[in-house]
Amino acid sequence: IPVPTQPGELQREDYASVSLSMGEADNSGFEGLGYDRAGDRLFAVKEHSPRKLYEIQGIKASLNGQLNLKVIDREAWIEDKDMASDLASVHFDERTGHLVLLSDEAKMMLELDGEGELVSFRSLWSGFAGLTNSVPQAEGMTFDERGDLYLVSEP
Repeated sequence: IPVPTQPGELQREDYASVSLSMGEADNSGFEGLGYDRAGDRLFAVKEHSPRKLYEIQGIKASLNGQLNLKVIDREAWIEDKDMASDLASVHFDERTGHLVLLSDEAKMMLELDGEGELVSFRSLWSGFAGLTNSVPQAEGMTFDERGDLYLVSEP
């Protein structure tokens, strides 16, 4: 999708789109997205009530006119991860092929391998991972090509 050369508003009707409506009417829709470019897989998390993790295959191909989306409910990957009481964000790490989930309420990040197995976790509480203060309300995250973490929090 080309990026406009001038600043301004983007009009949805000017771009191809795929819509997946799941609970957005009561503000309980998708909370975070992570994309696997090599595998053309979009991961979407629903924060709570209930927590959900979806894998959507074929996004890029669908935007190119091949409507062959496959939506997989990855409930089995998160059902035993009770330490993460909510899911605020998801990131696909292209370096490792792992999925990283962010929990605001638990102040924790979970790393899952390609089969949904827990590989590692990191606390976002003060005193852990070099943090002087706890992360107040972690809402989003990403990693750069070196693996450096960028975390967004409210307030």
